[in-house]
Amino acid sequence: RKMSGANLGSDAWFSAGLAFSCTQCGNCCSGGEGYVYFTQSEGERMAARLGLGKEDFYARHAHSEDGLTHSLKEQYVEGHGYDCILLQREGDKSWCSVYTDRPTQCKTWPFWQENMENAEAWAAAKVETPCPGMGKGAHYSQE
Repeated sequence: RKMSGANLGSDAWFSAGLAFSCTQCGNCCSGGEGYVYFTQSEGERMAARLGLGKEDFYARHAHSEDGLTHSLKEQYVEGHGYDCILLQREGDKSWCSVYTDRPTQCKTWPFWQENMENAEAWAAAKVETPCPGMGKGAHYSQE
């Protein structure tokens, strides 16, 4: 598997690769307020996955500050913070209702530029999110 979304220089601190396996804890989809941006084609795929028309999907699940860029809505959930509107919870399990068609921003977690700056940033993301899947599971090479 390859990492995506990061500057992949051969002398990078992660040149030996990193382990990650999604545990479906939902922590990366929850917490403080934030934005999950998506493209028009991603919006169309998410709408289709949910069995909704594009306009209905945007009205129910998205917001835009400028009319051009769209982000998924959030909902406040006691004990978790702001959940992505597409995050489903049942007991201590959670899952994305459009997982296969989730936006690129979601697909590339935790290999985001800010997490890949150095080993300390990776460790901080693991603790602050918190992400139990970082450092475990499938090995991702930088190639």
